[in-house]
Amino acid sequence: MAAPHGVTLPVVSAVVPDALTALASGDAEEHDALIARAAEALTDCEIILLGQFSMARAAARVRATTGKAVLTTPGAAVDAMRRLVQASQSASGRGDLPGDGSADE
Repeated sequence: MAAPHGVTLPVVSAVVPDALTALASGDAEEHDALIARAAEALTDCEIILLGQFSMARAAARVRATTGKAVLTTPGAAVDAMRRLVQASQSASGRGDLPGDGSADE
């Protein structure tokens, strides 16, 4: 979305290999804690994207730990689908979907 506006955004990635292992073993609390700890180390970021669906459950904790905006892949997918459906409905004159466009509803 930034490129068409001539804006280049740096991307910093972090991998938390033990998080999925913790989740798979039933330790959701440890999963979320590991992700939040890794996110806390991302000091040069304004926005954090949790790029796996399984990480979305940690979004509130990451937000609370870092004080930064947090995007999730499920949230982004819902927003994209909502825009597509609304565009289709608008083109056919059928109106809008309920909600304010926020995937966190």
